[in-house]
Amino acid sequence: MTLSRRIGVVAAIAALLVTILVGQAATDALAPVGRAPSGRSVGRASFAFLGGLRTFAAAVLWNRLDPQYHEYFTNVPFDKQVFILPTIRIVVALDPQFEQPYFVASFLLARSGHKAEGMRLARDGVAANPQSGLLISALVQMIVIYDKDYKAAAVEADRAVAPGVRWATLNDEYEGLAIVRDAYKLSGETAKYENVVALMKQVGAKIDISKPTTTIEHLPDINYSR
Repeated sequence: MTLSRRIGVVAAIAALLVTILVGQAATDALAPVGRAPSGRSVGRASFAFLGGLRTFAAAVLWNRLDPQYHEYFTNVPFDKQVFILPTIRIVVALDPQFEQPYFVASFLLARSGHKAEGMRLARDGVAANPQSGLLISALVQMIVIYDKDYKAAAVEADRAVAPGVRWATLNDEYEGLAIVRDAYKLSGETAKYENVVALMKQVGAKIDISKPTTTIEHLPDINYSR
């Protein structure tokens, strides 16, 4: 995609987002004053149909950005790829449950000298997706790498092994548990460390090596240790 077309796509999605926000405000404003609770509820229910459009627009935008990230900018150092951040911000605004953009952008911000903003985005991702093993383990890793607060990392690691946490694939789970394991080791949580090691063995035994290894983006110089 040419630069002009890429800018056009970003602009179109931004315009859609503005339209959605304005539309919601207008819907609330037009609700009958005397029946505000029910009027606003009906307005919001009808306007909620646009939620599907937001999700679709986010997917389209990401699907256009992802090949560029992997194919066209492979020779650009990761911490220099800040030009993708505006697009990622729009994707996250359109679909807060889209996990991958949080993951990429949080590390990119931290690596490009904006650690606080990267950490904030990582936490926002977990807040919006509290059962995402990918985002919880990413936050744990960021705390280990950038804050070096191993006790805090271990606290977040507890969430990654809690009931209800979901992983896209067994390989993602194995990768994420390796991060959790390291956080427990660094924090001196010996019992939890050993439990995760045992869990990793169980997960590893189920992995089919003939299938793609993981959906996790392996960012340059980010260590997914074993």
